[in-house]
Amino acid sequence: MRTLNVIFILAFSALLISFSRPGDVKPGHKTLSDSSFVVGDVVAFTPVYFNLGRCTLLADKDSVFSQTDSLKPVVKFINDHPNFVFEIRNHTDTVNPHASTKYTACRAKSVLDRMIELGADKNRLTAKGMGDIEPLKLSHTLYLPSGDSLTAGAVLTHRFIASRKSKKDDWEYLRMKNRRTDLKIVRTDYVEPVDTLKK
Repeated sequence: MRTLNVIFILAFSALLISFSRPGDVKPGHKTLSDSSFVVGDVVAFTPVYFNLGRCTLLADKDSVFSQTDSLKPVVKFINDHPNFVFEIRNHTDTVNPHASTKYTACRAKSVLDRMIELGADKNRLTAKGMGDIEPLKLSHTLYLPSGDSLTAGAVLTHRFIASRKSKKDDWEYLRMKNRRTDLKIVRTDYVEPVDTLKK
């Protein structure tokens, strides 16, 4: 009996150790200011805005918020992580008549092109349209225009947002949160090919 207890304790200890290895960190939602990243992390940044119903970014002169100023910190983040490969992703919501992967791919490509213009390494960037297939999962408490709040972990599905339709400002705000552009880390082991290294 004592032998069985020892075997059980050793096995349980090994199991705990296996679950606590640093390499087992699960991907999640991050910001540009975070210091630790793994493959699969999704990095949020300041929203960028597009011309209504089109793929093109709103010109800085036509917007209260400068698209260039919003993207400069993202470009710096990309260049500060030379071993990372990123996927620039654009999302929309199910109410949007343009809710398609083709439409959001076009918008993601517009963001990629602007980032390259601002100095991002084009060899480590791809663009992907997500359509409405990945609703936002809140990583923190979200306060709504009505004064209500949503806790971290809530997923902004079409059904969930529709349940707020009686409060129009909340409904519009949650739809807007789903319409976003973000970065997904797809590799952390990139090495620049020898023939492209700067001399």
